[in-house]
Amino acid sequence: MTDDPKRDEAVDPGEPAPKEADRAAAPSEATPPTEPPNATDPVKPAPEPAAPNEVAEAKSAPPSPSAPGQAVEPSESKEAATSDASPPSSPAPVAAKADTDQDDTDQDDAKANEGEGPKPAAEATEDVAPKAAEKAGKSKDKAGKAAVAVAEVPDDPKKDPARFLISLAVLVLALGAGEVAYRRSTLPAAVFVTETYPVKMADYTKRGGADVVIVGSSRIYHGANAPLLSDLASTAMGKPITVYNMGIPSGDVPGYVLTADDVLRKQLKRPTLFVFAMSPIEWMCCPATSLPSSPRWVTSVRMRHVWGLMSSATDPDEAFTDLTIGLFQSYGSRSHVLNQVLKNQPPPSWRGNAGSLGWVSFGWMVDPGTQNARATGRAGGYAPYFFPPMHFDRGATDRYFQKAMGWLESAGVKVAIIGTAQARQLDRNHVPPSYYPEYVAYLTEQAKLHDTEFINFNDFPGLQNSDFADGDHLSEPGSMKFSRSLSEHVIVPMLKGQKPTAP
Repeated sequence: MTDDPKRDEAVDPGEPAPKEADRAAAPSEATPPTEPPNATDPVKPAPEPAAPNEVAEAKSAPPSPSAPGQAVEPSESKEAATSDASPPSSPAPVAAKADTDQDDTDQDDAKANEGEGPKPAAEATEDVAPKAAEKAGKSKDKAGKAAVAVAEVPDDPKKDPARFLISLAVLVLALGAGEVAYRRSTLPAAVFVTETYPVKMADYTKRGGADVVIVGSSRIYHGANAPLLSDLASTAMGKPITVYNMGIPSGDVPGYVLTADDVLRKQLKRPTLFVFAMSPIEWMCCPATSLPSSPRWVTSVRMRHVWGLMSSATDPDEAFTDLTIGLFQSYGSRSHVLNQVLKNQPPPSWRGNAGSLGWVSFGWMVDPGTQNARATGRAGGYAPYFFPPMHFDRGATDRYFQKAMGWLESAGVKVAIIGTAQARQLDRNHVPPSYYPEYVAYLTEQAKLHDTEFINFNDFPGLQNSDFADGDHLSEPGSMKFSRSLSEHVIVPMLKGQKPTAP
């Protein structure tokens, strides 16, 4: 027994009890104090329980003083004898076996202790805590490995297709419910009139079609005077000819696929001539060529457009977006839908303007100072888009261009390719290393492949800066000058079966 009762309780009951000879050789901390105790001192704890075969010897042996010159009082002797005669107790171990995983650890400890004699009580006590800690550590390691093994069990790949189909079905049902609610509301009609293209196409459809269709950006929207062009062509051909301006503010080549698809509908008069009026900025690489990303077109996409858009798409993600917008009009108008539902904010009051046969005047002439300031500002704004790292796009933009050309020629429609007019202040962006020379060369090559000529009206004879309200948009007098040249050199010759000529 040690002086510390708590350490005595920590002794492993599996250890054999030390004999008298071992007690004598035990460390000094187990030796009783040499100073004689006072009469008032408390009774010291009983010695460590002896083994069963030593109990009888303890009963017959006379009590001996614990230290030389110190007599043992009868009370102490009686208590010691009573304690020695008591059966050995079984104190609870510090680290009991928690599960069967620790059996291996106990067996390893037993093998390691084979051949060793019984340890003194103090030494045995000191070994208990490290062993208990080691056992607990091994148990934690095994539990951790088991948790990792469970976490690393791979999911069943056979379930992935089923999960995808379930998710897709839920998505389609949700979109379907939203689409039904959207089409039954007043929102589609309110959204429809806010964009130029659907308003123009509704007007075009109401007229039953046209003989000549011109597509382009705002340069054409304000520059191709359709009523004047119709009059000039009708006079030259000796019969009524209708020219319709399908130019759209910020129009681009992907949108022209939509226009080609719409004008070729069976219920409409098939055009004789389709004019692509190109601006250099439309061929910059790499713009956001995804048609559904453009608000000016997206509200007009219908299911009949999906195949042409998907087959021209730059990647599967864009193609899937085309399909989604074609199926669900509410998704195409989602910005308006969210504003209405979340903010109770109706679509803007601005209305798309079909003008007169699609042409809308940009206004009368402006003073030279105003025109110069506007054009110079536009030239500076365009500059970053004409020079490296920007370059001419022979990829995505060209795919849309070829798709539209293919459809029109397959339907027997003649195709013309022209360059739009611009003020001279913008010519600063046409010098190398600008991609402008490549733009001209490529469209010249494509025109020849399609049995026509590329006619560039960038700087035709008689065009002046005073004909523009800024750098891009012709004033009404300027639009009349451009339209006369366009009719004379492109529209009338091609309606007569001839090739266009440069002005």
